[in-house]
Amino acid sequence: MICERGAGLNNSQTKLTDERCMDFITEVAPPLSETIISVTWRGNVYNEVQHFFTTVLNSDGICYSFNLLDRNDLFSEEGIKYKNLFWNGNSSNWNIEEGFKDNRKHYPRSSSVSGVAGGIDFVFRASDNDIDYECTPDFVGFKVTIQHPALFPRGRKHFITVPLDQIVLGSIKPIMMKTSKKLRIYPPTKRQCYFISEKSLKFFKTYNQPNCLLECLANATFDSCGCVALHMPRDNSTPVCGSGSSRCMEKAQGLLHF
Repeated sequence: MICERGAGLNNSQTKLTDERCMDFITEVAPPLSETIISVTWRGNVYNEVQHFFTTVLNSDGICYSFNLLDRNDLFSEEGIKYKNLFWNGNSSNWNIEEGFKDNRKHYPRSSSVSGVAGGIDFVFRASDNDIDYECTPDFVGFKVTIQHPALFPRGRKHFITVPLDQIVLGSIKPIMMKTSKKLRIYPPTKRQCYFISEKSLKFFKTYNQPNCLLECLANATFDSCGCVALHMPRDNSTPVCGSGSSRCMEKAQGLLHF
């Protein structure tokens, strides 16, 4: 939905933008009900899919996320919370170190069955009016990103493509590495890692490397450009970059090499 630079479009020289840009993006985005028309979860088919998904904003624009933590569990109090973005109303008693704290109704959703029977199926639909060949001349279809629920969704990295009129199967082979709590007696400089409770971020409640890198990128972009990209975490006092700042934002990202 948000084009890359050099997509053959006229670039505005506006250095900064405001919340009206966010209003426009959410207004023109294809609705969830017209984008995902059915979900099969643990063998049950659902045609009413709204309660499965969270509306999010990332570098690709408006996207829909299954099993993402609610914004009250994902973000700290420092960041801006815009309308219903990143909100799903599901309170979580889960964290990545300890898992679920008790046997209450679980969120994020989990499956006890491996293979297709325990997985999730989506049926996507794309309207001809929503396909922009100027933006993506080499690919028309959908992007699917797989990540754990406490990660901020990053649209332009680590995704699989789902072309139109095709079935795509994806499998997950998780690798779980547990860290002994006895390592807490050693300083992080020696063990070369942090426990969640030892490190905090300004905009996120849970410390992990991808969220940390995104926060670093937001800080570097602000230091270089005096603003941050629309999808980046920010507070009320931070300006939002317009398309006239795109070169500056690209340079800031290049400095961090990710």
